[in-house]
Order: sequence, then C-alpha cells, then structure tokens
Amino acid sequence: MAIGFGFTALEMLPANPDASGDFFAGTLGVQTFVPLDERLDLWAGVAAGYGGALLSATAYDGWSRTTLATFHGPVVAFSAGLDVWAWPWLTLGPSFTYFLTVWQEVCVTDADGDRCTAFDALSTSEQDADTLDYWMLALRATLPF
Repeated sequence: MAIGFGFTALEMLPANPDASGDFFAGTLGVQTFVPLDERLDLWAGVAAGYGGALLSATAYDGWSRTTLATFHGPVVAFSAGLDVWAWPWLTLGPSFTYFLTVWQEVCVTDADGDRCTAFDALSTSEQDADTLDYWMLALRATLPF
C-alpha cells in the first residue's frame, strides 16, 4: 500500500477545431501493489481532490468572439498501471486514470461580461453538456521513499 499526492494537467482535444481546453486536478490517494516479479508491479488506486477545467471557444458570426468557461469542484480519480523498476529509487511505466468530476460552479466570460452560476442551477441539458469526465493514458515516473 502507498499513500501519495499528485497533480494532473491535461490538454483537451475537442471535436470543434475552434475550441480548446485544459483540465487540472490536485489529489490525495491510496494505491495497492501486486508484485509480479522483482522488477514489475501491477497497481491500482483511488484518489480524491479538487480540480477544474478551462474551455475556450471562438465563434464566427460576422464578428470574431471568444467565450471562456471555467468549471471547478471536487474530483475522484480511479487509476491502474504497471511499474517497472528502472533503478532502486525509480519506477517507470504506463498508467490509465479516469477522473469523475463534481462541478460546483461554472463561470462564463463572453461579450456580455462575466457571470458565475452554481452548477446545480443549470438546466439538465446544460449539466449534461458540461458534465465532463476525463481519462488519461500516461507514462508515469515514481520516486519511492
């Protein structure tokens, strides 16, 4: 078992070429390890923390207009991977993480100004469109101590 903290920052690739976005989260969690041999460990973990997303979209309707939306709230992360002991003080390996977000507030900046709304106050269709779960494939480096 291990207890640790992490920080994740992701660049999103939306289907709309005029949109971009970033996701970030700081978490504290636990992992359990299954040693396969002297150099390989399978692991799985769960973590909780706080995160946010920043989405930017540019619309063209005769004028160029940029809309910026920020979301923030609690995050739960589920992860799994394989660690390869490269040295006694370093492991490397692939990992997969799924982030489940619980947005509390959405703030929008556009031509009409700035406005923030509690996520629960949005309509069901807006919540469905804005409920974003994230997943990440990564190469992980760990310094066990």
